[in-house]
Amino acid sequence: RMALMLQLENFEQAAGMETSLKRIHLDDDENIKYALAYSFFKIGNYSKANDYLSQITDTEIFKKASELRKIMNQCESEIWLCQ
Repeated sequence: RMALMLQLENFEQAAGMETSLKRIHLDDDENIKYALAYSFFKIGNYSKANDYLSQITDTEIFKKASELRKIMNQCESEIWLCQ
C-alpha cells in the first residue's frame, strides 16, 4: 500500500501510514524508513524525514538517504527550489 501511495504521489497519505506501520513493526524495515522519510520530505516535514534518515544503516539505502539529505539542506536554504 505504501508503494502505491508513493507511486500515485499521495505523500500525505503515505506519511499518514506511519502509526499503522509502527504498530505492526514494519518501520523496522529500512526500505520503509526511507519511504516514510521521502514522504515526510515531500510534504515539507524535514525534521521527521531526518529522524527516519538517521536510522538507516544499509549501504545502498544509505546512499539514497545521503542524497535526500543534500536535497533537504538545499531546500531549507533556498525554499523556492522545493515549492
